Amino acid sequence: MSGVLAIPGNECYWALLTASDARLSERARRYRFEAVLPVPVDELQVAGAALADGRHLLVGVASTQLRSGLAQLDAPTSARPADLPAHLLEQGVDPEVVERLELLHGAFEPTQHRARRNGRCIVSVSALVLAAVLLVVGGLLRARDQHAVASHARTQAAALANEAVPQQVGAQRLPPALRLQQEVRRARQAAQTGGPEQDLLPVLETLFAAWPPSLRVQVDTIGLDPGHLVIRGRVPDPEAGQTLAAALAELNTPLGAWRARPLDLPRVADGAASFLLAFEPETQE
Repeated sequence: MSGVLAIPGNECYWALLTASDARLSERARRYRFEAVLPVPVDELQVAGAALADGRHLLVGVASTQLRSGLAQLDAPTSARPADLPAHLLEQGVDPEVVERLELLHGAFEPTQHRARRNGRCIVSVSALVLAAVLLVVGGLLRARDQHAVASHARTQAAALANEAVPQQVGAQRLPPALRLQQEVRRARQAAQTGGPEQDLLPVLETLFAAWPPSLRVQVDTIGLDPGHLVIRGRVPDPEAGQTLAAALAELNTPLGAWRARPLDLPRVADGAASFLLAFEPETQE
C-alpha cells in the first residue's frame, strides 16, 4: 500500500487569503482561517502554500480524520489534498498547488523525516552562524572601539549557536559553539552513511561567496530546503535591497543554478527597509 494519503478536496476546509494577509505571521493567518471555519482551528491540521500572484492558500483537515486515515497505511510518508474544490479553480488557483500542501508536519511529522530534516538544519545553521559572525564583524569593525566590536560579535555568535542547538536538560553543560560543532559532526557522519537527502551546504557557500562585502545588511533568518532558499532581513534603504538582489540574482552552485524571485520590500520604516529574497532551483529541461 502506498505511503501517501490523498484526502478528497471536498472533505477539507479551505481559505484563500489576499496578498496583504499572506504577509501576516503564521499564527495570524490561522486566526484569519478560523474566522471562516465552523470548528476551532486548533482541531485541524493546517497546511499552506504561497501562490504566484501573492495570495496564500490554506487547507485544514480534522486531526481525528487525518489520524484515522494514516492508521490505514503501513508507513505513511505524505498526506495532502487529492484535488481542489471547484470554487478555488474558478478563482484561478493552480491545481498543482496541492503537491505543496503537505499535512504531515508538527505532531504528525514522520520520525524518519524529522531526523533527516534536523540533520540538514544543523549543517545549514552552522553556515548561517558563520555568515552572521562575518556580517557582524565586517559591519562593526568600522567602529572606534575594537574590543567592544569583538565582544558584540562573540555574543551574537553564541546566541545563534545556542538557539540552533539548545542545552538539553540533564546533558553535560558545554559552550554553545562546542555543542554546535558536535551536532555538525554528527550530521556529516549521518550524511556519509548514504542517506537520501542531498547536502545543501554548497548552496549556502555559493550564496555567501556572491554576497556584496561592502553592503550593509542585517540578516534576520535564512531558510533552506531542497526546493527553496529564503532570506529575510533589513537594509538601510530600498536601493540597497535592489543592489543585494542584483548581486544574488543567480547562484551557480555545484548542485545547479538557483534563481531569485522578484525582490519583496514590504515595509519601509525609520529609514530602513525590510526585505524578503526567495530562490528556487532552476528546472532542468
